[in-house]
Amino acid sequence: MFKKSQKEENLVEAFACRCQANRRFLYLEQKANIESYNDVASIFRLDTENETGNAHSHLECLEKVDDLATGKPIGENKLNFKSAVAIEIHHEDTGNNKVGIPDLDFKKTN
Repeated sequence: MFKKSQKEENLVEAFACRCQANRRFLYLEQKANIESYNDVASIFRLDTENETGNAHSHLECLEKVDDLATGKPIGENKLNFKSAVAIEIHHEDTGNNKVGIPDLDFKKTN
């Protein structure tokens, strides 16, 4: 593990940059589609997919040190969901610290 190391800080920064680039390329793709530049939109789509793959790789490495935004463990689906709910609660900024994360019974579906 590399918690609080230079490697972790580098991965956090790289993850943030890749996420930002992903959103930027997605936005540019949408604009190109609206303006009927389909070939340009296709290039932006490829860039978006590449940035997504890179961001996922960085986040996979960071699973070892918990979610960056919540400090909660991530990796398996139930943990991921709890972390996602925690960040949404934070984003809502309800001011209610007693809001709990549901303890759901996760079942795989076919």
